[in-house]
Amino acid sequence: MTRFLLLLFVFKLAMIPGCNRSHSVDLNTTKQANVYINGTLLNLSNDETNAIIKQTDNVLAGGEGLNNLDVTPELINKIRNNDQYIEINFPQTRFIITDKYGKIEFTRIMIPLTGKLVSKESVTIFYGTSNYTDLPVICSNGYYELRELLMGLEYL
Repeated sequence: MTRFLLLLFVFKLAMIPGCNRSHSVDLNTTKQANVYINGTLLNLSNDETNAIIKQTDNVLAGGEGLNNLDVTPELINKIRNNDQYIEINFPQTRFIITDKYGKIEFTRIMIPLTGKLVSKESVTIFYGTSNYTDLPVICSNGYYELRELLMGLEYL
């Protein structure tokens, strides 16, 4: 009986590391993220994509409030047709821990760069999983740094 338990223990030890390797998932991967400016897919290096995503994450994480807009497909289309915007689509669900609202999950982010939802003080960020139905977040910290980054990369 002791040999059986020892064998079972050794077998479990051998299996645990193998299980961890085959099921390792990074929920916040930036691989294969598509970045669009005004609907045009950008051909970015990994470093450029990561810089844009990092700055976008910083802006979203520091959100100060929720915008009680009725987010409809018509509103999103109006932004796409009339304003400049950046949109990032991720192949897997990502999450951000915000200062005020805790964890939010998304597969897409849209940030208007011009228009009624952008002011000197703040910007409204839309996010969601299959579409933009969650309440958008109002952010002021980091917005101008994002615009400067996009201008520095010559995308604005």
